[in-house]
This record gives sequence, C-alpha cells and structure tokens, in this order.
Amino acid sequence: MITKHRPFVTVIVPVFNDYEGLISTLNALSVQSYPRNCFEVVVVDNGSCPKVGLAGLTLQMTVRLVVETRPGSYAARNSGILAARGDVLAFTDADCIPDSEWLSNALNCLGDNSARNIVGGDVHVVNNARELTWAATYSIFAGFQQKDNVSLRGFSATANMVVYKDAFDAVGLFDSSLLSGGDSEWCWRAAKEGYRVRFEKSVLVKHPCRTSLRSLAVQARRVAAGRLQLKKKGYLISGSVSSRSHVERKSLVSVVGRIVSNSETGNCDKIKILLVGAIIRFISAIEIVRLRFGTLAERR
Repeated sequence: MITKHRPFVTVIVPVFNDYEGLISTLNALSVQSYPRNCFEVVVVDNGSCPKVGLAGLTLQMTVRLVVETRPGSYAARNSGILAARGDVLAFTDADCIPDSEWLSNALNCLGDNSARNIVGGDVHVVNNARELTWAATYSIFAGFQQKDNVSLRGFSATANMVVYKDAFDAVGLFDSSLLSGGDSEWCWRAAKEGYRVRFEKSVLVKHPCRTSLRSLAVQARRVAAGRLQLKKKGYLISGSVSSRSHVERKSLVSVVGRIVSNSETGNCDKIKILLVGAIIRFISAIEIVRLRFGTLAERR
C-alpha cells in the first residue's frame, strides 16, 4: 500500500490584542482532519497588551509563539514565515474559525510545488452576537468578497491563503510598511513570477462580523490608509487592471447599485446598509485628508 506524501504545514496566525479570538482560532485548528503530526501553528504576537501567553493551554498540536514588535500584521506574518518549519504556509487571522477540513482541502487544491498555485479560500462573515446590529448587517453584506478578490482583483486575503513557502523565496516577503493591502501587493508581485491565485470554496474559514460602528470605522481608516500607500507605490497608475480596480475607490453609483440590486437583501436591510455605508465612506474620506496632513495610519 502506497502512503500519500503529506507536506508539513505551518499555520501562521498574527494577533494584536485579541486573546479571546486567538483561543477560538486555536480550538478550531486543534480539530483539523489533517494529521496533527503534519502541521504546526506559529502564533505571532504583534505587541499585544497584555502579552500573549500560551502556557497552560492543553491543545493536542504543536503551537509556537513568536513576538514581533514592529506594528502591522504583515510585519508579524513575515516573522511567522521566517520561523516556519513547514513546506506549505497557511495564513489565517486570530478570530477566524477554520473549517475542520480546511487544511486537508487546501492541500488537495494546492497541488505540487511546480504548479505555482496560491489558494484563496472562502471567508464567510457570520454574526455570533445575540442581536443583529446595523453595523453587523453592513459587515455581513460587505464581507470579504474573497471570490471577487481572486477573480477580479488578483489576490487572496490573508485571512485565508495557502501557498508553498518557496514562493516567498521567489517573490520576497510581505511589504511590512503596509498596514493594510499587503496581501494584495504580495499577490500582484507573485503574479509577475508566474504564480496563479485560485479561489476554492471548500477551503473555508468563518470570520465574525463587526458589530459596532466604532469597529467599522477603525477598519475603514486602516483600509483607506492601505489604499493610499498602494497609490503612492504606483499601483493606481502603473499596476495591472486587477491592482488598479482594487486601489481605486469604487464610485458611489456602483456601490449604491450593488446594494439596491441585491435580490437576497430585504428593503429594510438595504436602508441600514446604505446609511452605515454612507458613514463609512465619509470616515474614509476624512482619513485620507488626515493622512495627507501627516496623521499616523490606523493599525488595528
């Protein structure tokens, strides 16, 4: 009987001030169908206060802790990459809940190293709170749009991305100066080296929605800063069609049209989404002005 070779995988999980979310992620990883002796988890504490501690956890898998004090999840992921022992790297976030078949399905889709694939798995945004707030309604509707990220924008969000470690030798590490958009920038560089991003619905993680306007505002500020950084790096002018479509802000008409034309969303929810979306759009515009006057970018 021939035993199928199983690549050793390093799961990289950056965390910043979200110990509760990290524990949820680790619990989900501990019940993966992929053999536990074939993967490890590298948790990268990105300056949490209090510091992340793993002592006392009774998880039946290998978990290592790395500390990266430079702010930003991409600086943290780079430290995780450098510490990784795996041939394959699987990226997710602290607060994401990987499906029990996440790693098994990802490795089946990835193929061998010569295929130069990058797997972008699906990300379902879910509401874990008792009530569905206006902010949560907006967050679920906006989602991660991972399928569109891959097919239209040419990248996979690092909430759910799997790739051979050798890719980082060919492409380089994430741009640690970016506080948002580092996943897209890396995938666009990878495409120039012959790598192809594949969307795989079966490679699933769940992500809790944002339930407050404040948390949406923090996210909007960070994303606005990331897009401004990408513009300064020339992706709006000299980038590919995929990169320009991501960096350039969507027109108000196209945004409203997407909401109004959605047949799966009720009229009441459409009104909530439009109103919250208008606030978020205003916050993003203000953040761009602030950044141009020298304000530090949001890192959360």
